[in-house]
Amino acid sequence: MSKFLRFIGYAAIVCSIILGIVYGIRKDPILEALNMDDEGFRWIVAVYWWVSGIITGALFIAFSTALDYLEENNSFLRELLSRTDTQTNESATNKTNAYANYTAEVSRKYGDSKPATSKLEGYQFKAND
Repeated sequence: MSKFLRFIGYAAIVCSIILGIVYGIRKDPILEALNMDDEGFRWIVAVYWWVSGIITGALFIAFSTALDYLEENNSFLRELLSRTDTQTNESATNKTNAYANYTAEVSRKYGDSKPATSKLEGYQFKAND
């Protein structure tokens, strides 16, 4: 899917460049009807085609790149999942003990971080608080 989106992005850029040149050379029927047609290359029309095509192509290429990253992350996660499924009970027990040690360490760090509210007894808010 990402290759298809990337192809669409590059095709949009190439087609917009070609169509910008084609419509820049082509005569405008409205300007001919109003007798305002100049015989030169219409740069404004060509630039509109070029800019819109480049933006569209860049968006498609960006979506395809994001999809590539998602597919890569998915494959890494599946590999990690398959590794944990095939481990022995001993390594699973070691992981459980490591997790228990980690949670004990975290609770030791953050367990005593509550402020003592006894220092606030009797405090009254003032008008500028």
